[in-house]
Amino acid sequence: KYYALGTRDGNEILLVLDAATGRELWLAKLGSVHDDDRGDGPRGTPTIDGDRAYAMTGPGNLVCVSLTDQKVIWQVAMTELGGRVPRWGYSESVLVDGDQVVCTPGGSKGTLAAFDKLTGKARWQSMEFTDLEHYSSIVPATINGQAQYIQRTEKSVVGISPRDGALL
Repeated sequence: KYYALGTRDGNEILLVLDAATGRELWLAKLGSVHDDDRGDGPRGTPTIDGDRAYAMTGPGNLVCVSLTDQKVIWQVAMTELGGRVPRWGYSESVLVDGDQVVCTPGGSKGTLAAFDKLTGKARWQSMEFTDLEHYSSIVPATINGQAQYIQRTEKSVVGISPRDGALL
């Protein structure tokens, strides 16, 4: 299967195609289209983990979709976490790491946030680091023996603890 984000009929969608034929298998509506002068729609790719897909929409909704029944299981708005929709929309392919999904809401409540990947329940937000979000995806790394999430913002490159969101 081939998984992609796109737009259709005023909605951002998760689109699933047969990789061999290109035939559309199904789609799930994720919410309203992000619209700006650089083009409409999502700015990232879906992350597939087992029987679920995780995606960040242009307007900033982290969405978990069941690949079994094509329904949205849970979603979280980045604005509820202190984020604000950047000029060209949220532009991130979210990270699934073990039992959590991590993304970049940005803002005064913490730049990075982690959620239980099954329930969407918030685990932590990087309260010591509060840069605004920027057009980048989180990269997991181990540096000098320390596991961390590396993220780039407009002003910084930072390492954040995967365990509790502490600034490293």
